[in-house]
Amino acid sequence: MTATSALHSLWAFSNLRASTLLLGVLLSLPASQVLAEAGRVEFVHGSASIIDQSGQSHVVSKGSEIATGDTLQTADDGRLQVKFIDGGYISLQPNSSFKVEEYHYSGAVDGNERGIFRLIKGGLRAITGVIGHANKPAYRMDTPVATIGIRVLNLPP
Repeated sequence: MTATSALHSLWAFSNLRASTLLLGVLLSLPASQVLAEAGRVEFVHGSASIIDQSGQSHVVSKGSEIATGDTLQTADDGRLQVKFIDGGYISLQPNSSFKVEEYHYSGAVDGNERGIFRLIKGGLRAITGVIGHANKPAYRMDTPVATIGIRVLNLPP
């Protein structure tokens, strides 16, 4: 074995060990830490649940993380509010189903930010955050039917 082939074998073994270690760390983390957080539940009243990407249903509580692919559902008595990491809010009304189709915000406007949402049924109120203000084409709310009201209030300082 030449010195070059020995170094190549050592390098390949080191990369394999590093990759195995990284994979082990990622697999040991809960899925919510591996997936990027889109927002958190700030308020919940009544019955509400989150259905994650794998189809598992979880009861919602204040502080629950919301990630891309999650579907939020409220029952007859349920209401909830989510604050997204870009500063946006949604408030779900009773008997509603809302999906975070795609969400990406790195903390700065870099052209890669995206907020794509879908109201499956029910009603909501939304306030756009940085994504909707800084990159309007990257923000979308799909609904089966919509009534939109825009209210702007500017108070003197």
